Amino acid sequence: MWAQAWQTGSSPWCERHASWLVDRCSACARELRLTTVSFLACRCSHPLSANESAVVRPDLLDLVSTDSVSLKTICLLGAFSLHGFTGKPGKKAARVEMSHTRVLLEEGTTVAVNWPHAFRDALVRHRAGGVDGEAQLLAEAFPRLREVVEMLQQVAWRQRVEDEMNTFCQESFSTARPVLRRPGTALQPPTLKTLSRQLGRRFELLASTIDARLPSLNAVRTTSGGRRRRLLNAADIECLSQTLIGAVSMAEAARMLALPRSRVAAMVNAQLLTMRGMRLLRDQVSSLVPAKAGSAAPLSISPSLPLRVALRNWVRLEETADFVRDVVAGAIFVQSDVPRPLGDLLVPLAAISKWSQDRRNRAASLLSLGQVAVGLGVKPEVVSDLIKIGVLRARKGTLQGRRCWCVTSQEMASFHQLAVPLASLAKVNGVRVRDGYAWATERGLKVLTGPRVDGTRQYFVKRPTD
Repeated sequence: MWAQAWQTGSSPWCERHASWLVDRCSACARELRLTTVSFLACRCSHPLSANESAVVRPDLLDLVSTDSVSLKTICLLGAFSLHGFTGKPGKKAARVEMSHTRVLLEEGTTVAVNWPHAFRDALVRHRAGGVDGEAQLLAEAFPRLREVVEMLQQVAWRQRVEDEMNTFCQESFSTARPVLRRPGTALQPPTLKTLSRQLGRRFELLASTIDARLPSLNAVRTTSGGRRRRLLNAADIECLSQTLIGAVSMAEAARMLALPRSRVAAMVNAQLLTMRGMRLLRDQVSSLVPAKAGSAAPLSISPSLPLRVALRNWVRLEETADFVRDVVAGAIFVQSDVPRPLGDLLVPLAAISKWSQDRRNRAASLLSLGQVAVGLGVKPEVVSDLIKIGVLRARKGTLQGRRCWCVTSQEMASFHQLAVPLASLAKVNGVRVRDGYAWATERGLKVLTGPRVDGTRQYFVKRPTD
């Protein structure tokens, strides 16, 4: 006897036995209809009672019994999970074959019970296109999404899907493949124009700072108009804000130090201050505070003048960084009755004169590479090699207003006492220059430099003691 509930199609299982209904003969695979089967057997004589039926999953029965989700919603969720938005999930959910319906309901039950993790996994599986470093609009990543969501008749589940899509888009901002909602929505990452208004900074400054200092920038999007959109998540915006707060322009740094911009630029060229993306680090500028400063008492002892005046009258532009370094290190005593910018600090005239005289004396003892080459009787390229390999000590200095490698007369004298050109030593001993290296090796002389030692142009040996 056929139960009336089996014929109405209100439920794809038997309510009494909690077993899936059967609509095809397991022997001949014909569709079972009242008009095409006998009372107890199929047309092929296969007994109807011999068709096996599976038990319905308990969690599916619980979902339906609590009215939290309808069978149509479960079918639609299962169709999306298996086939995606472009796989016609609505059409597949409308099919009435029991085997197909059973698969969709079981898959939909898995999605509903494990919500939202199973739904997000399905989103990742069925996302269309996209490569790392490029962002997609929601309609590009999930075509026909809106049509599928509108098929959900239950308002609560439609809202659940909308919320999870929003969460998915927000979390994707931290990945290399962000997904964006349509322009104008609250979930859109802010544009540079919006950030410019919020942070009070110029659009061009934001763009250059992002490109120079935000290695965490995951992706960009090229709009239909050909414009390049930088996509920033919350962490990127916070990093950008802190970076801008900690960065100052050249003009602002000059105001903070109470010095001309030319002096600040000289400190940048001497690497006393670091320039990044046309901006200076605020903390680095603020750190230019002298280690030693007197109180108001010594002001009457020695004539003093502001540091910026001392720079203008006694310190050349290329010497700015060295002078400021000595002030910050405490080598030059400054006087201040109240906290002041660097340029407003009072420097005793005697200290300025002493520093200037010492500077001139040091400059007089400095030799250029050409002068060292003449003194050693070698080419300037050989002297450059000796400096590179560390045999001859040198440092960056200023000679005749030009920054260059400088060697003190003491260092040159020490090197002259230590080493001698092998060519000169071989010539004195009547040995051909081409045989000099073999001769020095046989004599047990220590060869310091040369083509076979470290790849330099000329051999130098340790000066013999005898």
